[in-house]
Amino acid sequence: EYRPGHFRGVATVVVKLCNIVMPDIAVFGQKDAQQALLLRRVFRDLNMPTELLMAPIVRESNGLAMSSRNQYLNPEQRDKAASIHQGLILARQRFQEGERSAAALAAAAAEKIDQAGGKVQYAEVRSRDSLRLLTRIDRPALLAVAAYFGETRLIDNCFLD
Repeated sequence: EYRPGHFRGVATVVVKLCNIVMPDIAVFGQKDAQQALLLRRVFRDLNMPTELLMAPIVRESNGLAMSSRNQYLNPEQRDKAASIHQGLILARQRFQEGERSAAALAAAAAEKIDQAGGKVQYAEVRSRDSLRLLTRIDRPALLAVAAYFGETRLIDNCFLD
């Protein structure tokens, strides 16, 4: 919704590359989980022999997901941006305690970010298989967040299983 055509472009480039290289395995990071899940589905739908593995998110000491965009944050923004991960941890904890409302979990994550002065672009719970929005979590899900700190857009996520 916020980056029209982005995933189509990514899928096109990756499929073309895989058709040239013919890898057995492709490794993508969970930080870009929506992209990785989409590519896994594309590989399956196109009967491509490439297996997609998802590498865990690498984090800074404060929990902020490592990204080349972090260089655009000043020290205060960098500290406050750790609230993204804190919000995800809070939402996952509530999920583990039995909360199944996607809106409640997304709101918990967003509230942590808002309290730290971030501007949430989205906090959404989506099916891990189809990436469709969920209202109630009754299957493996992804809680994905995009938020701005200053002019810098950051993304992060967690799986809810």
